[in-house]
Amino acid sequence: MRKLAGLCAVFLVLAAGVKVRADGMFIPRRPDVKMEGTDQRAVIWHDGKRETLIVSSSYRGSAEDFVWVVPVPSRPEVGAGKDELFTALDDYTRPEEIDSYPQPFGIGGMLGMRVAPYKGEMVNVVETKRVDIYDVTVLEARDSQALADWLSKNGYEYPESGRYLLESYINRGWYFVAAKVREEARGYASNFLREGHATPLRIEFDSVQIVYPLKISGPRATLPTPTPSPTDWVRWGEKWYKKVWTGTSTWSEAAGVCEDLGGTMASVANKKEDDFLIDMCGKGNFCRLGHRNQGGYCTDRFSNWTDGTPFEYQNWDDGEPDFACGEDCLDINQKGKWNNEWCDNHWKYSKFTFCQAAGESKPTTTEDKSDYWQKLMRRLVPTPGGQSESEIVNLLIYVFSDHKQGVPGWNVEYAGYVPAKTIEGLSVEDSGEPWMKSGKKMYVTKLTRRMKPAEMVDDVVMRKVDDDSPVGGGSGGGSWGRVGLILGLPLIAEVAAIVYILRRRSKK
Repeated sequence: MRKLAGLCAVFLVLAAGVKVRADGMFIPRRPDVKMEGTDQRAVIWHDGKRETLIVSSSYRGSAEDFVWVVPVPSRPEVGAGKDELFTALDDYTRPEEIDSYPQPFGIGGMLGMRVAPYKGEMVNVVETKRVDIYDVTVLEARDSQALADWLSKNGYEYPESGRYLLESYINRGWYFVAAKVREEARGYASNFLREGHATPLRIEFDSVQIVYPLKISGPRATLPTPTPSPTDWVRWGEKWYKKVWTGTSTWSEAAGVCEDLGGTMASVANKKEDDFLIDMCGKGNFCRLGHRNQGGYCTDRFSNWTDGTPFEYQNWDDGEPDFACGEDCLDINQKGKWNNEWCDNHWKYSKFTFCQAAGESKPTTTEDKSDYWQKLMRRLVPTPGGQSESEIVNLLIYVFSDHKQGVPGWNVEYAGYVPAKTIEGLSVEDSGEPWMKSGKKMYVTKLTRRMKPAEMVDDVVMRKVDDDSPVGGGSGGGSWGRVGLILGLPLIAEVAAIVYILRRRSKK
């Protein structure tokens, strides 16, 4: 097998994975980001000593917030994969029947790849490089707090509640691959990320066991969300303003909340008003404003604010507005700048909305009496101990190895041997070389599972199944096995008949 430029991280899952939305290795850029709807896809190639992991993830939201952190048991090589590999494998392994493993099984304690601790700083940057649309950093660390601080300072906001997971990887000497979308690539990358077709990351590392680092995504289930209690109306200038938590609502739903409260979404006439709203929004929050692009889908024409006032003063962040198709609405981002965002998606962020109202007297607050408000709050506020369907992550892993692999709790949708030429033809690099030079047939196992982030308490460690029986139309012995069976059975029967006749004659 030729050396592969390694891979990175997803979440995740993917992307996206991921809600993979992201490959179970995706983490939010800010602590209050909700992972919504990511799917995680991965291809694992294992030759007995070294693993190549190719990860892809779907992701809903802004490309600037797309970040991955992937722990691996030894120093990795990181590079780019091809999205077509997943499409080709999906076609090749389309199942005829599925083996199900109904009982989940914890496996985190089985990981034993320990690397000797190194001497040096608490966090050591092993390598930085550009991989397609990503900036990638390979790290090793001796202290979980130091690693969490480094991640935070560099745009990877790992939640404090999950720091013990970083420590569990550090204690075993694992490395960390961190990747985020390059600033100049954010505009055109948004649509690809959302649909799970951005460039997959490819990580190659030494490992006797076949591992998929999933549990680093678990803290997504316990991320804090802002309180749903709205602030009171505040007078500024000639208008009243109210900051209302509207969670993951669409822009239209947020506008409906303001209408229910007797106002409209806020407009901004000048810098003083903008500074007032930025201060009211609060550091690190996202707050919707009352503008929706009137030029139509995929156009860049900003006209009047929704309250009818002219759209003159502007406070765009660097690189904004980027006008990816559908980003026709406006909010204040976590840096206190303007960003054009998706109007009709349910957000992964817990957002606030600014409502405004005119008049000398303070508007009457009607949240408790508003049927619309109550319905919205019931949908946006999580039920204790429960999760919505959108928070369930779809996981898909293709494993290439010498034998069939399995994990209790996961479904086997396809299993069988794949000829070397078929493997090499699944995907071709830009250089024209196959994605993998196998030199021999390999056994591919297609594993799937649907999980809540709260269930991601262990990394996934594959284990050899007792027999290599095919599943879903796969081949149990390859094409030559079938040829040998077809030609060999008649020959064996003929030899047996001759031996029987000769023995009868010898007895006479």
